[in-house]
Amino acid sequence: MKDLAYLQQWLEAFVANFEKIIAVHSLEPRRPEDSVSEIPLLPDDVLHLLTQQLTYCVSQISRQDVVEAGLSQALLLVKFFIIICRNLENVQGDRLAVFIREVISLLSAYSNKLRNTQGQPLSFRSQLDSVTLYALHLCECLFDPYQTWRRQLSGEIVSMKEKSKYKFAPAVLPQEFTSFFQECFQEGEPFPEALQLRLIHLFGAIISGAKARFSLALDLVALWMLCFMFHRSCAGIV
Repeated sequence: MKDLAYLQQWLEAFVANFEKIIAVHSLEPRRPEDSVSEIPLLPDDVLHLLTQQLTYCVSQISRQDVVEAGLSQALLLVKFFIIICRNLENVQGDRLAVFIREVISLLSAYSNKLRNTQGQPLSFRSQLDSVTLYALHLCECLFDPYQTWRRQLSGEIVSMKEKSKYKFAPAVLPQEFTSFFQECFQEGEPFPEALQLRLIHLFGAIISGAKARFSLALDLVALWMLCFMFHRSCAGIV
């Protein structure tokens, strides 16, 4: 227990020290090398322990007596994983496999809760919004580590020659992501517009991050996205 208390103190201090580099509300592109020298390569056991904490946070989402503390801890953990992504060596191979499915599980559980918050206090929904927003941002960091999508949005031309020189590969798209994406547009309260926009940008990042994964990304995920956008257009929303 004492070791876990020390780990929590270290986690809070680590995030507080580097949180300034997380620009979750901005779409301005940046390159991983801009901050790689600041972010250390972390031991595998630290990633395993913090992933277990993320799993625990997901399991607590249905318990009203502990849900607020769980949301606060989940946000802290997601911020931690965003920060360590700035050093891409932290999220390669087996190290990435440790936590990426847990991130998708968190997104699925929290987005489902977010679309069924009738009767819940506004502060609870706001916390859910925040954790989900940061988790979507984390996925963008994992699936498009060189910010190809954002750079293209800003008008930069990113050639295939440049992409072929990327040292680190993007995360492989887990099968669970397709299910999560579909769930976002099923019956229930509408997904908040800010998060819908983030989903669109995440989809662009998945496609832009690695051309080889285009066909995988463009299956049911793309179909659901296109149907959703068509529905909004017909309704005069877009």
